[in-house]
Amino acid sequence: MLSNTHIKELIEGYTAYTLKNQQRIDDKKAEDVNRQAELELIRHEIETGSYITVSQLLDEFLASVDTQLDKASALYDQLLRVVAYAHLKVVHKGDNG
Repeated sequence: MLSNTHIKELIEGYTAYTLKNQQRIDDKKAEDVNRQAELELIRHEIETGSYITVSQLLDEFLASVDTQLDKASALYDQLLRVVAYAHLKVVHKGDNG
């Protein structure tokens, strides 16, 4: 089980990772989804609790930091919610910055 400190470090790492890779993410999604649509998609996932896109983002990040979590665990569910909000913040920052 991860400590609260490690969870906080993962979230901070996710934010930095996403900011660093935002252009690559934008390029990959440019054909299908613009930033506003991405924001709406993530908001919808938060509202419904169905984190399909967020799960993919989290899994990609966890692989990049060589961390594995049980997808059926409460910790993974908690990280999905936190990452969803962190991703909204990063994408919104990209719109304004």
